[in-house]
Amino acid sequence: MNYYFLLEDSKSFLRILPTWLEFMNFGCTRVQKIKDIVKNNYLLESGHGIEQLETNVIFKTIDTIIDNPNVIDKLIIIVDAEDIGFTQRKKRILDKITQEYSLDDIPCNIEIFVCNRCLETWLLGCKGISLYNTEDIPQHLLNHYNFYDIENNNPELMDKPSAYNDTVASYHFLYLHDMLLHISLKEHTRSLSYRKRNPGCVISREYFNAMVKRIETTEDISSFKEFYNFIISERINNV
Repeated sequence: MNYYFLLEDSKSFLRILPTWLEFMNFGCTRVQKIKDIVKNNYLLESGHGIEQLETNVIFKTIDTIIDNPNVIDKLIIIVDAEDIGFTQRKKRILDKITQEYSLDDIPCNIEIFVCNRCLETWLLGCKGISLYNTEDIPQHLLNHYNFYDIENNNPELMDKPSAYNDTVASYHFLYLHDMLLHISLKEHTRSLSYRKRNPGCVISREYFNAMVKRIETTEDISSFKEFYNFIISERINNV
């Protein structure tokens, strides 16, 4: 099977996803161009943000697939829900596609996955991560914990403080960034920090396994579980 991954994200997820696919034993090798695809390969492209993806990149991607029939088996689109919401975002992406194409004319299946609320929400679901922060917590981080305990509550249900003037997704990023920065400073290592262009520890197998443990033992981060289960189910096609 051959896959085309189209991500809204233009920074961190592009770096994270290939490693996650290896951890899940996806069984496909990444190539750079559709002409390079032979068998059990995948392409990974950025939509350069949700606006560009919805108005431009998604159509270029589908046109490329149509112009190269019998090459791509599944187009996998991954976007953030942000403040629009999980269901509405998925519907909006599908509506954009069906306004321009008949699904029967697209020579592959399309799978749409939505990070609810964003990639960093999934990353906040790393089970046990807050245990690093039980002592000497700085006030700004303590404010995060007092607002919402991500260890014992579903990160997907976390809103934002009333005084926070940006989006919910940006608050989830801030929470993750501040938490991992504190751990990094406490452990005297930069490898635990998280930035968009340098995901740091979230690409580690230990971190990923802790996320998987969360979805196996709770009902939390169900949008990540949906994506994880899909990839696991696809492995049988790539042997």
